[in-house]
This record gives sequence, structure tokens and C-alpha cells, in this order.
Amino acid sequence: MSKWLNELKITFSTNNATMKLLMINVAVFVVYNIIFVTELFFNSNAPVSSLISNNLSLPSSFSLVIFKPWSYFTYMFFHTDVFHILFNMLALYWIGNLFEEYLGSKKLVAVYIVSGLCGGLLFQLAYNTLPLFSSVAAGSQLIGASAGIVGLMVATAVLIPNHEVMLILLGQVKLKWLVIVLVLLFYFNIPKSNAGGEISHLGGALFGYLFMIYLRKGTDLTKWMQNILGIFTNERKTKMRILEKTKLNDEQYNQRKKIMEETVDSILDKINKSGYNSLTKEEKDILYRASNRKS
Repeated sequence: MSKWLNELKITFSTNNATMKLLMINVAVFVVYNIIFVTELFFNSNAPVSSLISNNLSLPSSFSLVIFKPWSYFTYMFFHTDVFHILFNMLALYWIGNLFEEYLGSKKLVAVYIVSGLCGGLLFQLAYNTLPLFSSVAAGSQLIGASAGIVGLMVATAVLIPNHEVMLILLGQVKLKWLVIVLVLLFYFNIPKSNAGGEISHLGGALFGYLFMIYLRKGTDLTKWMQNILGIFTNERKTKMRILEKTKLNDEQYNQRKKIMEETVDSILDKINKSGYNSLTKEEKDILYRASNRKS
């Protein structure tokens, strides 16, 4: 058992931030469902799993959340349905790796969490102020990683809007159009069964957009969250760790090269319009790395 746990620790510590977020979500899902299914064999009311669910979910009521403020964070790592977590984790894996390639692991985790917080707060505000939700506001709860993932999607779409995504039946679609359509669908679906979830998506999307707009101006809206997360991580270890380079196949290499070229082109356009001093630190770093690769 200890050997198995050590292997899990090694796997977790050697993966990037996207995979760590994914593994946490999956671990919570697996543990909860093991408890839930086991309980059903002996007690149809499942009191322990109900207690876990109530404590990890974010209630719409402000008066209830006072007694479990941690739920602002725990809800974004909690899923109960297999299809819910499956689609969320597929989306996280795709957009997370793309975001992390350009802006790094610290910003990835910070944007995921702050987008989730904004999604949860917008959910609560809507359910406590809009007449549409007056009949269900008292007992509604929010779960799932969607708000954080949507925040990452929107931020990435603002960063590299012309990056192309392959969609079944539609072929190559630019990321900006895909994200715009998704956000509109979230809004159109509010009157349906998952109103709270759709509202939280919009909250995450709003933060993802603002994050990237302000980052371009030199202001990182997630710096406070990065500082908080830094308390729980060993910065010295992170800086001294030597990462092994992963070998890419031809398709992966060409895709990464294309993304980098698109990003460099957008940065050069910005220099032509506003000058080099208008670039953010991240944009200067990207340009520096690109010039070193060419030299």
C-alpha cells in the first residue's frame, strides 16, 4: 500500500499544473463515489456521502455559506456525475496545457481558482437578487470545475485568438469564435435546468477576459492568489528542479511551432502600433525565447 501511495506522490509531483488540477478533481470524485456506493449497500439514505456533498458544495444562500466558507474553493473540485467530470477534465486537459505553455503553472492555477471564485459569487448574486430564482434560491447548490475551466478558455482565446482548433464535422475553427459561441450558449441556457452552472460559467468567463486585458497592461489580477498559493508550495524546490524535455512527434512539434509563430506575430504587430515598451513582461519573455530559438 505504501509503495502504491509513493508512486502516486511521485506521479503527482512530476506532472505539470494542469495534470495536478486534473488529478485532484479525479481523486475527490473517486473517493466520494466509493463512499457513496458502499454506503448504499447498508443505508439507502447515505448519510456520510450526503454530509460530504453538503460540505463541499457551494450553497446559493449567503447565510448558509457563512458556516462553510471553504465551499467557495471546494465546490470547484467536486463532481458527482461521471459525465460531468469526464467532459470537464477533457476540457481542462486541452485548454490547461495550452494556457500553461504560454503563461506558466502559477498563473494557470491562480486563474482557475479566481475564475471559480468569480463564478461562485455571480451564482450567489443572481440567485439572491433575480426574481427568476426566488423559488429555488434557498436550496440550490453549485459544484464542478466549469467556471475555472471557462476562465482559462477565455483568457487563452484573448491571448491567442487565431489559434485553430479541430472540431468534428466543422474542421479547423479559430479559438476566439469557439469561445464566443460557448459563452453565448451559456447565456442562452440560463432559463433551462442548469441555470446556476451557466451563470457560474459567465462569471468565470468575465474574469478570464479581464485577467488577460489587464495582464496586457502590465497588471496581474491573480498576483494575490499566486502569493497565497506560494505559502503552500516550496518555491526553492520549484526553482531548482530540472525538468526532462518531452519528445514531441512531428504533429505536436508543428502545432507548437504554429502557435508560437502566431503569438510572435501578434506581439510584433503590437510593437509596430505601440512600441516595445507597451509589451508586458510575459510578451517580452515570449519574444526573447523565440529569438533565442531562431539564433
